[in-house]
Amino acid sequence: MIATSTLWSHICSGAQNIVTALDDDAGAFLGSVCPPLGGRYSTGGGLTAFDGAEGAGKWTLEVDDTTAGDMGMLLNWSITMTTARQ
Repeated sequence: MIATSTLWSHICSGAQNIVTALDDDAGAFLGSVCPPLGGRYSTGGGLTAFDGAEGAGKWTLEVDDTTAGDMGMLLNWSITMTTARQ
């Protein structure tokens, strides 16, 4: 099964140094605080595309900076999977 989901699109445009965790069980929605510096934010269900997905195997993160006139950069990222609701 191949699952894809757009988790972040045009949220907090122009924000820099964003550090956050995406968690669809979080109380606050991504974009409710700009920029989201720390904390956990819900994507509004974007992560549900991966419910039931096998953790083993190849995972791909795609990042696009489509804003003209600047240069975006992803410095690091990580993924944490859980097998049961915590």
